[in-house]
Amino acid sequence: MATSKTVLVTRPNHDIIEKENNPLSDPLAKLYLEPSNIVATTLLKGHSASEAHLRGLGEMKKNLRKMLSSENPLTDSTGIVLLWSNIRGQILLGDPNAII
Repeated sequence: MATSKTVLVTRPNHDIIEKENNPLSDPLAKLYLEPSNIVATTLLKGHSASEAHLRGLGEMKKNLRKMLSSENPLTDSTGIVLLWSNIRGQILLGDPNAII
């Protein structure tokens, strides 16, 4: 098993923060990973492709609202732009009623 290393990152306001390179323990990465996991688990539970797609989009939009709120210390414009890009980029191709 690979060990986690710590990386120092300089933010635009010149604060230095420590970030782990393990995305499963990174709270910012969680905002991006959870929606894609919801899509996969929804499909695996036998729901339609359309329902999985909509649940994933809903989770991304919820996370975007969290990032835009003043209570979120992880908010930066780059993260918001990237999450918005993910929302706009997730499309459903094929039969929306398809199930696994």
